[in-house]
Amino acid sequence: RSPGMTQFVQGFITKIMQDIDGVLHPGVPEKGGGAGVIHDGAFDTRINATVEGTNPADLLDSTDKDMLDAKYWEISMYKTALEGRKGELADGERGVVGM
Repeated sequence: RSPGMTQFVQGFITKIMQDIDGVLHPGVPEKGGGAGVIHDGAFDTRINATVEGTNPADLLDSTDKDMLDAKYWEISMYKTALEGRKGELADGERGVVGM
């Protein structure tokens, strides 16, 4: 493996994790103090007068809820796996640099 490829993979994984964090925690500032994802409200739901006071989850049928739960679980699993691989890749890069 070349050091450039390892650096690219690490950057890609970091970008994906930041994107996932931005989706799961909108409006929370990024730890690194870098330019985080700005929450522009594009996907915020607006409640009109006919459904005001109704729990938005009640508007979804059970199949939609199950699919959302499955997607959330899948994203959590990917995030956990990527966090583990991030340390592994960093260890691998140190080995390449030390050669």
